[in-house]
Amino acid sequence: MGARLPAPLPAGAGGPGSRERGCEGTKPDECLRVRGALAGSSGAASVSARARAGSERPEGPEGRAAAKHDPRVLAAADTPGEPGPGTETEFATRPATRHDLPAVLATEGNSFSTPWSRRAFEALLGRETVSFLVLEEKGEVAGHGVLWWVGPEAEVANLAVAPAFRGRGGGALLLDALLAAASVRGVGKVFLEVRESNDAARSLYARRGFVPVGRRPQYYRMPPEDAVIMALDLTSDQVSDSDPTPG
Repeated sequence: MGARLPAPLPAGAGGPGSRERGCEGTKPDECLRVRGALAGSSGAASVSARARAGSERPEGPEGRAAAKHDPRVLAAADTPGEPGPGTETEFATRPATRHDLPAVLATEGNSFSTPWSRRAFEALLGRETVSFLVLEEKGEVAGHGVLWWVGPEAEVANLAVAPAFRGRGGGALLLDALLAAASVRGVGKVFLEVRESNDAARSLYARRGFVPVGRRPQYYRMPPEDAVIMALDLTSDQVSDSDPTPG
């Protein structure tokens, strides 16, 4: 699938590409080049060429995949989890709108030491190569997730759940929805990064089929810590449609 890179975010937007997120610039293709190079991806070197080749609007609804602190992804206090035994949830995911931004920004500020700005999130709304979703329960925004893609590669760039809704499976639901978006659009490999010490998040990602493929020494700054780069091959049988393992 051909895909054209979304235009760079406004200067100083402080969004995709921030230091805590794993992108040194403000362009998704730069992020994916870094991921692919560290992971030894055979397609990483051609990401820029694919991005210049033209654009194609994503097709179809976001279905199930065949199957954060941080990618940035979730800190230990904001670990994406799955519901424990007997936990009742009424979560759903949907595309984010401008009206969701106040709640998104509140969750962002409660989740990350270097939160994205309003401008950054606004720049993602409606973009053809970005899936920007919110987690919702009874009409209240409970979290948000961002995935962007260029050709056959994608990155989970943001995943956060509001403090009042953590520990009930919302993070897992958001992750599954983002992976579904990637699958529908023909993405073959999804990358993310996570703090080395964030065992709970790494465990969730492993249950979804992600495997460690690289490391960025002392990548995170508050506090300093290595980032573990993880990748998921959506073309393999390791991606499951559901995972009953409680978090």
